[in-house]
Amino acid sequence: MSDLGEYQNEPGKGSCKQCSENTKSENVSSTHCTSCGVGEKSIPGSAKCQPCIAGEAGTGRNGTCASCSVGKYRTSEMNADDCESCGLGRYQDQQGQATCFPCIPGFFASDLGAAACRECSKNTFVGEKAYDKECTECPIGFATKKTGSA
Repeated sequence: MSDLGEYQNEPGKGSCKQCSENTKSENVSSTHCTSCGVGEKSIPGSAKCQPCIAGEAGTGRNGTCASCSVGKYRTSEMNADDCESCGLGRYQDQQGQATCFPCIPGFFASDLGAAACRECSKNTFVGEKAYDKECTECPIGFATKKTGSA
């Protein structure tokens, strides 16, 4: 008789086999392990699968948990099927994160899923709370002394 997290598919064998990573066996005397669902994972010998943690989603092999890529994020409250792209004016430069950061003044991100904000060039600027737009040329009679001006 096998314990939870184990199986035996060969009649007459005394010892049981442990379920492998990302599989489970919820019943005693199981003859096989079942794969975790999309957005779930397990360690070897598990009776149950656990949802992906924040910063991971079911984008790995067979829907197993994998780190969100650069420019994406996932909180623990979000659907575990996929990571979301960072919104306009926001970025994420690391894998496996649960949030994106806003661009600082003088920088912008006009594309979804940005890995970095881009710096405004000299004599251009980004208006207050408009970090999702391209930089605008300074009006006549105004200038910036350096790049990255707000």
